[in-house]
Amino acid sequence: MMELRQNTSVAVIVKRGWVNSGGVRMFVREGQEIPKQSDSHVILARVSDGGDERGLWVELNRGQREADPSVRLMGIMIPWSEVLGVVIHEDLSPKAWASARELGFVTGCGELAE
Repeated sequence: MMELRQNTSVAVIVKRGWVNSGGVRMFVREGQEIPKQSDSHVILARVSDGGDERGLWVELNRGQREADPSVRLMGIMIPWSEVLGVVIHEDLSPKAWASARELGFVTGCGELAE
């Protein structure tokens, strides 16, 4: 099993039902529901703890905080049962992530891929 180290930039693919639940959606999607045609969602984040057996702890807005230290850091634990996949994405094109974010496929950390 690969270790997800702290501060690693990741794209976490999660189940639509979990991210659409009211409490999670409020933080991850700013209240916006994921369209029914999509069965999953991608969250761009940085790992805070990849070793918890209950789930993956990530920081959602680390890029924003680095740009503006007054922004409060927000983290969330994604239960492993809701994770479909994890991609370490530091070498992927920032343009591709910007396009995906524009289409509503991803949420999370501001400028991690740049």
